[in-house]
Amino acid sequence: MGRSYLMSFFFEFILVLLTFFSMTLIGNVISRYFPTLMQKEQGDRYGRIDSLRGYLALGVFIHHFVITFYWKVEGDWIRPPEDFFNNLGQSSVSLFFMITGFLFTKKAIESRYLIDWKNFYLNRFFRIVPLYTFLIAIVFLIVALKTGFTLQLSVKGLIVEIAKWLLFKGEIINGYLDTRIILAGVDWTLKYEWLFYIVFPLLLVSLKYSWLVLLVVFITIVGAIFPADIKLFVWFFNSQFFILFIFGVLTAILGQYNIISYLRNRISSVIAMLALGLVLFLFPTSFGFFQSLLLVVFFIPVAFGNTLFGILDSKGAKLLGDISYSIYLLHGVVLFVVFSLIFPDCFSNINRASFMGLMVPMGGLVVLISMLTYKYIEKPCIHFGKSFYNVKFNNNKIDEVGNYEHSKQQPPL
Repeated sequence: MGRSYLMSFFFEFILVLLTFFSMTLIGNVISRYFPTLMQKEQGDRYGRIDSLRGYLALGVFIHHFVITFYWKVEGDWIRPPEDFFNNLGQSSVSLFFMITGFLFTKKAIESRYLIDWKNFYLNRFFRIVPLYTFLIAIVFLIVALKTGFTLQLSVKGLIVEIAKWLLFKGEIINGYLDTRIILAGVDWTLKYEWLFYIVFPLLLVSLKYSWLVLLVVFITIVGAIFPADIKLFVWFFNSQFFILFIFGVLTAILGQYNIISYLRNRISSVIAMLALGLVLFLFPTSFGFFQSLLLVVFFIPVAFGNTLFGILDSKGAKLLGDISYSIYLLHGVVLFVVFSLIFPDCFSNINRASFMGLMVPMGGLVVLISMLTYKYIEKPCIHFGKSFYNVKFNNNKIDEVGNYEHSKQQPPL
């Protein structure tokens, strides 16, 4: 490893930190001078998870930003050659899965496992599907533009391709080979989110019985230590990713014990940051059993309120968390439109260093567009889903996970 490589990597690492700082600054400015623009009706969730989500979404953006350079220069959509940039995306996805498992299990435990499942699934539908459908429409529009608005297959074939995308198994559309690159391939994680939602009731049943909890832990450990080539595949699901949700579930169970006060001090912050740093810098991939355990070490303090020296406590970080789903889903579209439609020839005379200098402005563009999609697509659809439930089923006040608030009649699980 030569000195020039180290200097180059140091420069790019500083750019990564600058991107996180600049996006937080944008969030602070919006929160301070335009407080009603992104106003939330609900308070914070657990710990600093909302803020963490924003940084995780930015991590995935940076991951795909670097991949875009190699795709445009070398013609292949492949992982970055640097482990750090590869792990920045993979570890973010792993933590996203843990967050989902943690949040819903925590809510379920607090409600004593009394959940309105109709509201739960309606809420999940209106939270995830509208923005995803909107972006699918953009993908089809871009594909139509790239294929000269000429249908390359039968109408029946086109319908099948649309159905695959709606089932989070999208592939090539109308013969355009780079279709999945338009979304940077991030849609693959949504199928695992929905798998978790489907099996979540069964997980809650197991939590009522200690022996089933032990069984879940055992299966988790055994499944996690399998070599990558013999992971359990069911349809198009890989067990190694679902295990990450289970780690989040187990974290929520851990919260029932009196340990929270020990997780909010500076020592816990140091340990958490060290664990994350080990994953980012020392491994070729974040998708491994030991790496997942290190990410759990990082995740547990944050889940129970550790601000990581105040990093997760700013208004800007919280705003990034609000729009994290938009950042996650649409950053690929922004990268594709800018570098494949607006400036398709810019890579003929740009080197890696110059391209990396575009990270901050491109991140700013993604964040600003995400604010708009959150305000005009995500938020209205979430409110519509809640209103639809209250009108269609009952008038009890329901929170966003599906638990009854101030309801005299609580349906059994």
